[in-house]
Amino acid sequence: MEIPELPLEKCEKCKYHGIAKLGQYDEHVCLATGELTLLKDVEKCPLEKEEKEEVKETAPVEIPFETLKNIAEKIEAAYDILLKIGNVVSQITVTFDT
Repeated sequence: MEIPELPLEKCEKCKYHGIAKLGQYDEHVCLATGELTLLKDVEKCPLEKEEKEEVKETAPVEIPFETLKNIAEKIEAAYDILLKIGNVVSQITVTFDT
């Protein structure tokens, strides 16, 4: 069987490039996204697209001090409640053990 030409030049050197037999034909595929993607359906490298999205997601965000203080207080209150629950559960366990 004849394997078709690669649509993107750099695909051949990429570690996610492969050739899969689909039906009777061998097709170039890309596994960069975690799924089997036919290279004939790809316009540009999926890795380039993901890198740009990651930059957008990791951009720094300013959080006001008051918001951080409020979150810290809520975490501290939740911690205190969990300590109380833990004490009650241990008392119940001791009661059933005796």
